Amino acid sequence: MRISLKIVVALIVLSASFLIFRSNSFVSSVASNIGNRSLVHALDSGLSSSLINASEWFDKSINSKPIEDIGCFGRWITWIELEEMSKAKSLIEENTCNSFFPQRREVMAYWVLNHADALINQGLISQADNLYDLGLTLDVFSADMYSGKARLYSLWNKPDEAIFYYSEAIKTAPDRTAKYMYKIGLEYFKNNLTDLAKHSFEKALSAANQNMESQFYLYDHANSLYLLGQIAMREGNYVIANEYYELVRVVDLDGNTDLPFWSLIRQGEILETTQNYGLAKQYYLSALELTNNSVQKSRAYLALALIYKQKSQWVQAVKYLQEAINLNPDYDWAYLELARIWKSQGRCEDAQHVFVKLVEIKSDDEYGQDDLDSFMRSCNPDSLSIERLDPD
Repeated sequence: MRISLKIVVALIVLSASFLIFRSNSFVSSVASNIGNRSLVHALDSGLSSSLINASEWFDKSINSKPIEDIGCFGRWITWIELEEMSKAKSLIEENTCNSFFPQRREVMAYWVLNHADALINQGLISQADNLYDLGLTLDVFSADMYSGKARLYSLWNKPDEAIFYYSEAIKTAPDRTAKYMYKIGLEYFKNNLTDLAKHSFEKALSAANQNMESQFYLYDHANSLYLLGQIAMREGNYVIANEYYELVRVVDLDGNTDLPFWSLIRQGEILETTQNYGLAKQYYLSALELTNNSVQKSRAYLALALIYKQKSQWVQAVKYLQEAINLNPDYDWAYLELARIWKSQGRCEDAQHVFVKLVEIKSDDEYGQDDLDSFMRSCNPDSLSIERLDPD
């Protein structure tokens, strides 16, 4: 970890809390003792990343009243920075620091939680897991600690463990049932356990419906509805899917999430299955008006392009595909569809130019030089031109 500046920051925060909660005589005492050599050496060692030295100096400062508390807290943080979690845990129970730790478990747990969350965002998942365990020794009823561990196991693709910890979070914070049941449903959904996912999302909806006045539950409610729609689409229940997508737009009428946009896209796709292209186009146009996000707009333009391609209206199809690419220059699907149109019209040079770009974007994934050669091998330059097919 080695982020020694956090030691100093944490100590500053702790010292500030002492200034607020301790008497004026203590403030004077701290001021008169702030030159304590042990504490100064500890901070200097922390800033220079000599964390082991810092720990030794914090040990000495513990015996120098009245900054014993700062010494305990500093040594505890130093062990965390050194990833010596067992020593950090044992320090909580040591007699030398018993006057400090029992009274400040909540504050320390909050510090651990924020530190662990930051580590996840940095991709340091194992270190975060150790911190969550440490946090649970401080506050065994912390739903945030349990959900943090659940998030880790989800990242590790261990759904059973993730579901276990989300369930523990529900036990300690029943008021967050909608949030955590949605997360449980998502684990099942990602692993194609459809029936269990549906059951979890429905329980999340039931909990969210009891708290609809709170914006806190809006995201979980809308997401549960949307994923129930996705499940219905997978099963071919388009009428039910459409009802769920419609409910998403009702629940999130003000567009606080991006789910109303994606619901419109899905509703358009449902209409395309019945070849109702005219109405599908209206849904895509509505989705386009609903968002200012360039990636989402490019998806709506692609959907419109595919409708015109289906109707052999090539000029309009190309126009919307180029709009999609302009908004999202790495949109591989748009490049592929544009290359296919140029190829179908005998515009082999244009098709090759677009497909080369596709290969550049997806060189480490789906497409390579062999795919380009195969694609171009069947291109016929004698095909009808796009202008002749669609002069308008």
